[in-house]
Amino acid sequence: MKRIVLLLIALLAVGCSKSEEKIVPDDLKVSWTYIQDKGDEYKEKYINLSFTYDEYLLIVIETGLENGKFQKVSRTEKGKFSYSYPNLTLKSSLGVEIRGIINEKRDKLTLYNFRSILFIPKTNDITLTH
Repeated sequence: MKRIVLLLIALLAVGCSKSEEKIVPDDLKVSWTYIQDKGDEYKEKYINLSFTYDEYLLIVIETGLENGKFQKVSRTEKGKFSYSYPNLTLKSSLGVEIRGIINEKRDKLTLYNFRSILFIPKTNDITLTH
């Protein structure tokens, strides 16, 4: 009897400790992209932003010549996000916060005063599409 009670307590504890899985909102399930200096194979920078559960993943791919060789270099940044249509907030692991808005058609995401340790754009605001 004692074993059954202990087993029930253990099962109850396991069931209570499970946290709800966060679901990525439909608006954010797509991959968002921004390209700076598009078409210039020596300066082009490609930014990809995607979301998983409660994290965002920012990938920056730069192309250019280095030591006389054409190369592509990619770097990644992760952080947390919060979203309530149309407002999006990204918070990097270093604590940098970026705010953005998704448009009414939900096909463009504008990030205001965008700064990242990986990429500083030519303009303060960037608009990503999917």
